[in-house]
Amino acid sequence: PGVAMRVFVLAGAGDRAGFLNPGAIAAGTTAAVELSLLIDRLQPALAEKQVTLALPPGSLTFAESLRWIENRTAAGDGAIELRLGAFARPEVRGASAFFIAINAERQLQADVLLQTLVQGVPGMVQRGARPDTESALGRLAFCRDLRAPSLSLELGYLTNPLDRELLQTHREDLAIALATGLRQWLQELNRTVAPPRPFPPVAPPFPTIGVVVNGQLLPEPGLLVNGNAYVPETVLTWLAVPPAPLASVPRLLVQEIAYLQAIGLRDWDISVAWERQSRTVALNTVAKTCLGELDRLMGPGLSTAAQLTAFARAEQVDFPDFVAPLLIAESTLAGVNHDVAFCQLCADTAFLQANFDLGSAPEQLRQRVHNLQQRALGDPPPAQMPPPTLAWLLPTDPDYPQQVRSLLRRLYEAIEIL
Repeated sequence: PGVAMRVFVLAGAGDRAGFLNPGAIAAGTTAAVELSLLIDRLQPALAEKQVTLALPPGSLTFAESLRWIENRTAAGDGAIELRLGAFARPEVRGASAFFIAINAERQLQADVLLQTLVQGVPGMVQRGARPDTESALGRLAFCRDLRAPSLSLELGYLTNPLDRELLQTHREDLAIALATGLRQWLQELNRTVAPPRPFPPVAPPFPTIGVVVNGQLLPEPGLLVNGNAYVPETVLTWLAVPPAPLASVPRLLVQEIAYLQAIGLRDWDISVAWERQSRTVALNTVAKTCLGELDRLMGPGLSTAAQLTAFARAEQVDFPDFVAPLLIAESTLAGVNHDVAFCQLCADTAFLQANFDLGSAPEQLRQRVHNLQQRALGDPPPAQMPPPTLAWLLPTDPDYPQQVRSLLRRLYEAIEIL
C-alpha cells in the first residue's frame, strides 16, 4: 500500500571515457562481476519492500546510461550508482557515499544510507559521506548530471581482502541492508510527492532562494530543486561569464525562465557556497590572482606548511608532519610553486599511501621539485599539459592534469583563498 517507489541502479564498473571496461580487477574477479552478482540479490530484496529496481541495459556506456535514466525518471524516484574502489595498498578499505556538493539534504541522506549498511553488514567499515568535489576529478557526473536525487555509493575496495571477502560471503546481508536503506531514502523523497509526475519538463512551483553574486543580492530569486540550488541564467552577466562554455551545466526552464545548477558553475572558476539559515546561495568570481596560482608551476605558493599538512590529514590521518615543510623548502630553492608540487605529490601517491618511501623522502621530494622545474622551462599551460613520462606520474591517464587541478582547488577552498 502507498505510493509506488522506484530506484534506478547503475553499476559503475569503470567506464570513464565512453567505452566499457570491467572496472577494478583483483584476486581473479572484477568490479563488474561482483556488482552484477550483488544486483541479482538486490532486485528481489527491493521487491519485498515494494520498491521497483530499474536497471539500464548493460550494453550502454556510462554517458548513455545517464541519458537512459534521465529520460525515464519521475518525481519521487531516486538513482544510485554502485561502485567498488581499487588501491595500490591492499590495506585501504571502507565504504563511502558521495553526494552533490552544497546539498545538505543529500548529505544527510548519504550518511543515513551508510549507517544502515554498517548496521546491517557485520564487519563493514565506512569512510563517510563526502561531497563529489572530493572525488578525483572534483565532480561526479552521476551526482551532478541527473535531475533526480542521486548518490554514488562506493561499497568498499576490491583490492582489500577483507572488503572483498565481505562482498563475496555476505551478499545477501549487503543486498538486504542496501534495500532497507534505499527504501528509507525513497520514502523520504516521496513524502512531498503526490502524485508522481515526469521530471523533464520540470513543473513549478519550487521553493525560492536568495542569490548573492560577489556580495550583492540579486533581485531575481533562485530555486531549490531536490535540495540543489539553481540560479537564474542572468547571473552570467553579473559574473562576466560567457554562456557558450557553460553548455554542459544542467539547466531548468521554469515558467519561461532559464535556471542553471549553481554547483555546476564551480567548474568554471566560480566559488559556490550555501548559507543554510538565510537559504541563500553565494556565488563569487575567483580573483584573477588566484586563477594565476592555479595555472602556473613557478613562483611562490599561497599556503603554509601547517595548512598543507592539515589539508592532507583530512584525507589521510597519518600524513607525516615533516613532508610539507621539506617540500616547501625544496620548492623555494627551485622557484617552484609549492602548492602545485604538494598537490601533484598527493595525486601521484594518494596522500603518501602508495608509491612513496618515507625513508628516502628528502631525495624523492627534491627530485619531484627538480622535475617540475624542468617541466616549467617551456612554460606550457598546466591545465592542458601532458603528464611527464616519469615513473612517479601517471603517463597513460588523460585525467591527470584535472586531478591535480581539482586538488589545488580543494586546497585553496580549504584555506579560504577561493
